[in-house]
Amino acid sequence: MWKTGTGGGSSGVGLVLCACPNCGAIAEVTASCLLGSTHGGVQHGRIQCVNRHHFVTPLERLVRLEGFDETDR
Repeated sequence: MWKTGTGGGSSGVGLVLCACPNCGAIAEVTASCLLGSTHGGVQHGRIQCVNRHHFVTPLERLVRLEGFDETDR
């Protein structure tokens, strides 16, 4: 089951920004879930960048953007 939403609520994944795997632009993890594999579960995320690229990828492969604090909003 995908967990959706932003804003750091207990039902969502919070606001997680990363680099787009395709173009390097700012992207957001819009949902996450645990998908099974032969080596146990792997946390995956739905990614959407500002250039409208969409991906589902393991979260461990993402390059998280540093220097962003949700309290700055």
